[in-house]
Amino acid sequence: MKKKIKIATIFIAIVLIIYFSRNVSEVFFLNDKINGDFTLKLTKRKYQKYYNKVTIKNGDEQKTHYFKDKMTLNIWKTDWGHINNENKTLDIAFGVYNIAPHHRKMFKRVFIYKVEGVELVPKFRCSRLATPMVDFMLYDYDEDGYDEIVSIEKHKGKYTINAYKEYNLTILRVFTKEIKESESDIKNVKHLLKDR
Repeated sequence: MKKKIKIATIFIAIVLIIYFSRNVSEVFFLNDKINGDFTLKLTKRKYQKYYNKVTIKNGDEQKTHYFKDKMTLNIWKTDWGHINNENKTLDIAFGVYNIAPHHRKMFKRVFIYKVEGVELVPKFRCSRLATPMVDFMLYDYDEDGYDEIVSIEKHKGKYTINAYKEYNLTILRVFTKEIKESESDIKNVKHLLKDR
């Protein structure tokens, strides 16, 4: 009987190891004027909460970027758009959960990269926004042709919606409004930005 239990335990352990060692990926098919068509693929282990492996494929070229150890990003969200007129490539915004060099606590942050061929080039890595971020998206709230970082933030139990413009490695908050907790879903905030 003990031998059967031992064999069953080993079998279950092997099955669990195989199951949890599988990768889970999200793939985005993107296009911009410089790079043309390319894919952005985020990969994590099935048991992990965050992505730390980003693969860019552009034509026949492919490169995988690993974010681990001191470079761990813990990507929890991805969005893309054109933040400013610096270039004609898409800006890739990662929602990350990490420690920043000038803000040594674990918080949600927004890091913006541009894609050059198969390279991810850092464009702006925000240490923190005005208050702790809950969620974000890129959206052209002022209709100037460039996306702002629109965030839902929570501080001392109060929620706000904020819009930030990025200028030469700095961000400027250009809009803020207190909202109800029931309005704090980032997918449904565009109408709140119109009431400025």
